[in-house]
Amino acid sequence: MRHRVQFLKPTYTPNDYGEKEKTYTPQAETWAHIEYKESGSDESGEASRITSRIYCLVIIRFNSEINAEWRMTHNNEKFNIRTVLPDAKQMYMRLECEIDEPITSY
Repeated sequence: MRHRVQFLKPTYTPNDYGEKEKTYTPQAETWAHIEYKESGSDESGEASRITSRIYCLVIIRFNSEINAEWRMTHNNEKFNIRTVLPDAKQMYMRLECEIDEPITSY
């Protein structure tokens, strides 16, 4: 594990209209192994734009607090956690993630 990553926990605060706004608060920082996987693409109806999605597999030491609502950052990139898979002995966790801000091509 050679990548330093930070996890962000969602917090909900009411805005001026009483609606809950989701913000992220830095929580845990740990070492991880990041392996980038195949990227996919979606075509939106808006001006026939093609949007690339980049997926990765992240392995960290087990942390029972981290779940799929959290986010992860590494080298100024934001990752949405899609799946959290702990191993049988609860020593490590596999996180299936997607980069939050997709690359858009026209």
